[in-house]
Amino acid sequence: MASAQAQVLNNNGAIGNITSGTVVSGGTFVNTSGTISNAGILTLSADLTNSATIDGNGIYNIAGDFTNNSVFTAGTSTVTFNGSAAQTLDGTAITTFNNIVQSNSAGVSLGQDANLVDELSVSSGTFTTTGFDFTLISDASRTARIAEIPAGADITGNIVTQRYSGIGPTDWRFLSSAVSGATIADWADDFPTTGFTGSTQPGLSFVSIYSYDESVAGVADNGYVPATSTADPIVSGLGYWVYLGDNPITFSVTGPPHTFTVTPTVTYSVSAGMADDGWNLIANPYPSAIDWDDASWTKTNVDDAVYIYNSNTGTFASYVGGVGVNGGSRYIASQQAFWVKANASSPAITMVEDIKADQDPSHLKLLSTENTSHYPMAFSDFPVPPNTNSIPNSILLTASGNGYSDETFIRFKPGSTGGFDGESDAWKLENPNAAAPNFSSVIMDSLDLSINNLPDLTYDIIIPIRLRVPVTGTYTISRDSSLLLTSNACVMLEDLVNNSMIDLFSNVSYSFIISDTTSAPRFLLHICDSAASTGVSEKKEESSGMKVIYDNGDIYLAFDLAEASDVNISVYNLLGAQVLTKNAHGVHKGRIKLDLDNISAGMYVAVAGMPGASISKRILISSE
Repeated sequence: MASAQAQVLNNNGAIGNITSGTVVSGGTFVNTSGTISNAGILTLSADLTNSATIDGNGIYNIAGDFTNNSVFTAGTSTVTFNGSAAQTLDGTAITTFNNIVQSNSAGVSLGQDANLVDELSVSSGTFTTTGFDFTLISDASRTARIAEIPAGADITGNIVTQRYSGIGPTDWRFLSSAVSGATIADWADDFPTTGFTGSTQPGLSFVSIYSYDESVAGVADNGYVPATSTADPIVSGLGYWVYLGDNPITFSVTGPPHTFTVTPTVTYSVSAGMADDGWNLIANPYPSAIDWDDASWTKTNVDDAVYIYNSNTGTFASYVGGVGVNGGSRYIASQQAFWVKANASSPAITMVEDIKADQDPSHLKLLSTENTSHYPMAFSDFPVPPNTNSIPNSILLTASGNGYSDETFIRFKPGSTGGFDGESDAWKLENPNAAAPNFSSVIMDSLDLSINNLPDLTYDIIIPIRLRVPVTGTYTISRDSSLLLTSNACVMLEDLVNNSMIDLFSNVSYSFIISDTTSAPRFLLHICDSAASTGVSEKKEESSGMKVIYDNGDIYLAFDLAEASDVNISVYNLLGAQVLTKNAHGVHKGRIKLDLDNISAGMYVAVAGMPGASISKRILISSE
């Protein structure tokens, strides 16, 4: 490491390079002409004045004023203001910074407009923009952010927060504002709007911007509130449903940034039932991505799932408890709206600075794999993990057809129930794109989930699977390439229309023809736990109404039903082929022998179908 010490550093035309690992220290730095390239560290106890060219990816530690009258090319550099007296960022040129760090309790003020590409971090003092434009740049690679502001620090004055929409179809997006005082006019001057006073085409009946009011009675769809004028405020913490064209655009809002504690309005009104009540469209209020899993949130009487419409896939992305489908993620981009669902009276959500999420440039590009959704929630410039299934004791299923796909996730997790678990389950929201299928698991006979956590797999279980399609045709159900259930469990998909069983251990996918009039669950997912199927977990087995009995070389199904019922018994091998069928009438309690004498040794699945119910058990036929 080399070092140079001087009270005043002057450059009058030379080309100077501060190489990586080099520290140059001085009092005042004046670049009158020539070029200075900084790939190291330039530390100044006083001012930096540039009237020529400065570039490079290095670090600038400045205790005085920063004055740029010419060209400052930031690259990936960081400029730190660490003086003890008030500092000013000014000059005749508008400077674009990469990172700005303020660690000066006396504060830093703009004396000229400035742009930010990556991050502003204020650890002490006040960063003041009053009278000037401080623009947070957004483009295809990233969106600038204001990092967590600690107690004792602040930012005052207006900022301009840009938002690059990304490439996507003409469709609805979930948007919000990261500043206070914005109105719909701030959006309307950046992209076409319709259907309200001041919009691009006010005479059209199609309204292109809606907010949402949970308290409106009836089903959830009744709560959309159309914009009435470009003078309507963009309310802090409230989300908006906005129709955007397919060309990428950059829109912006101007005002004081939302900082510190934000409490969006969340309500719960009893009206249409469990699946329709309590939906609130709220928003990330900060000029930064936020982390839904951060421990600093306050969530009272609110489910722990978030939902965002993903226009690229035509489906809703859901996320809860480390699990995402259709691109669902714990990270919510700046100026991004999202659904939450209140579940009881007096719900509340409180956001604080600590929930802001660091951006990592190595994660700016979308990560994906062939067998999963290919897009994040809406904006892709914040960390998005690969949407592959890596969670033990779970299965991720995808239904594909008509050019679209939809995902549903099932996990066996200690402490979960067979009902809706607000801390770990996510509802299935109807996909707004009419061309996309709707795929879900079903609980409590009629409630559809996109993410379904069930009790630990210590017994055999049957899960109804519903698939509704936009047009009649051929569709495919596939599992993730890595099946993360125990290797000795059976996983069988039963097609009730084709009367077939598909072994999802041996087969990654199953294709079939389905009608667009199908509404009831057509499929049953049979998951058999080997311990339960061989009688190890007797208490669990008895509670299911049927267990397998091995008696002197014979195999029986022992029933203990609440009432007498006609039962259709089918036995399948693990390739899905039916090897036995048997009908029994008036079954209540007692045994039914299975005639399996001529069946090869191996593992099989017995399914007992009866009106309104179905029970499956694994059967082991020994070669002895």
